[in-house]
Amino acid sequence: MQRVRPVSAGGSGSGLVAAPRPAHPPRLQLACRRRASSTWVPSDGLNSTVHGARARASTSSSASASASGAAPSSGGYEETWIASDFDGEGSLGDDEEAGNGSLHVFENAEALAEAVCEVVEMCAFESIKARGAFTLVVPGGSVAKMLKGLTMPLAPGDAKMAKEQNIVTSKDIDWTKVHVFFANERVPARKNEKLARETFTNALGIPPANVHGLVSETEDAEVAAKEYEAHLLSLGPDILPPNEETGLPQFDLVLLGMGADAHIGSLYPGSKQTREGGCILGLSSSAKNSITMGVDLFNSSLSLALAVSGTDKASTVSRILQVDLLDGETAYDYPPLLLGAPWLNGPQWLLDADAVSELAFADPDAEVEVDDP
Repeated sequence: MQRVRPVSAGGSGSGLVAAPRPAHPPRLQLACRRRASSTWVPSDGLNSTVHGARARASTSSSASASASGAAPSSGGYEETWIASDFDGEGSLGDDEEAGNGSLHVFENAEALAEAVCEVVEMCAFESIKARGAFTLVVPGGSVAKMLKGLTMPLAPGDAKMAKEQNIVTSKDIDWTKVHVFFANERVPARKNEKLARETFTNALGIPPANVHGLVSETEDAEVAAKEYEAHLLSLGPDILPPNEETGLPQFDLVLLGMGADAHIGSLYPGSKQTREGGCILGLSSSAKNSITMGVDLFNSSLSLALAVSGTDKASTVSRILQVDLLDGETAYDYPPLLLGAPWLNGPQWLLDADAVSELAFADPDAEVEVDDP
């Protein structure tokens, strides 16, 4: 499927032109499922297109529609592509620094969850085909819960379509070759690891040893961080090759969520850990101890996606994607603005309609001040 972007000022025709897929890496391009299409205009007036997307069999309305060949109902899984390509210029002001980001909007949270599963499936298939392994970084919370869809069969009509069109599904993946890591983790509670095992890793048959949680039961966040970093480095190039530019482990896909305050993993706005970058960092407070991957490690990956939903995130999404910062704020106050690198396929923003309800197109000439830590 091709992405689309607005024609530059003075263009003609429909106002859209096709933009080819990036040649490398061939990831995060959502499969085209065009059984039905219609026009959808969000509140900010951006022209978008709604395409029928596949449904998991557990959603009865979408499943029955798929089986009958009818278009999914508005409550089913529908994919919405905003008619633009967020190329990263709005995040750091320089394509060479920012990487190859894009913006994808979906009609509702269910459609977003389906898209997240598609991204994981396609990345896993391509990576295993290319090098015999797939490394996935996951957060906790609602984004991790979206991955439950990986364990659910497709509706009959969509399963048939996937077979006819040679579309990758969960059944096509050798899950024994998948390795799961955690963007952040509570010390020593293993909250995110437990959620992943309960939600998708056990059901998919990912070997328990391939779910890389905390190394020990220490309650010291700094010790836990050093142990986890050492564990990553010990896995070797067959599983985690080093990024040629940073020397840090290179994951195939980093999947993140974002809080309403713009935190990712356990990197909070303006925090010491956000400014440090780094590999694995420890955080200690009276409320909790945790570890988190640093910005440098996130940016060493091949592909990175942020899945964001809900009206409570809309203001933050708008500020980030439009680089509309308040006086005195820098990118350190909005950690997603720090994501981007020339080799990185991302950040790919996957959002539902609620999350973009306050969004207009980002200014491609905007720049963000990044002060010295």
